[in-house]
Amino acid sequence: MKRSRGQRSGFTLIELLVVIALLGMTTTLGMTILYRVSEAWRKATIRAELDAKADYILSQMGQDFAQVVSAQVSGQGIRGSSQTAQDPRFFGVPLQDDVVVLPVTLSPGPGELPRRVDVGYHIDREAGVHTLVRTTTIPGNTESVASVKVSDGVLAMRIEYAAKAPGSAWQSPWSNAALPGAVRISLTLADPDRPYEQIARKAVFPIYVD
Repeated sequence: MKRSRGQRSGFTLIELLVVIALLGMTTTLGMTILYRVSEAWRKATIRAELDAKADYILSQMGQDFAQVVSAQVSGQGIRGSSQTAQDPRFFGVPLQDDVVVLPVTLSPGPGELPRRVDVGYHIDREAGVHTLVRTTTIPGNTESVASVKVSDGVLAMRIEYAAKAPGSAWQSPWSNAALPGAVRISLTLADPDRPYEQIARKAVFPIYVD
């Protein structure tokens, strides 16, 4: 008894090859989508962490700027220097590496008296980590320097100053004995493990005392 032409069992080689090709394309497409979703999630997470660091840094600076004392009381004004640094990972592009020192009176704790100190901010670039450091110094005592790490990943810091006269242009550095009317801080933060992932933040801190 002969089998009719309309009856078939199994798959032909061409059909199997087509199915394998379709499965391969589907797998490749799925892996590509998964990678892109994972990469987007990683970037969003890194950016959120950098934003949180920037908020913390600017909040800390804001507290110190709010406690700046008059130049007549401290005997000196705000001191700011402008300089640049380099990191070989960025092909020798200059990184803003400004430094600022503020005459402040720290709020006292329970049973303490207010303390007159100089608070400084600079970037420590040892081992390529780029750590923002806050220093506290008692005036006239160079051996009283205390350093505290504020945050790592601070790639660059630009500090500009505006005089109290209306319409004054931003300038850097600042060596005037009088206090500026405002200080503008521009930060560039980078993820230590993925330095090409960066954010830039800026804040202006008014100086209310003379």
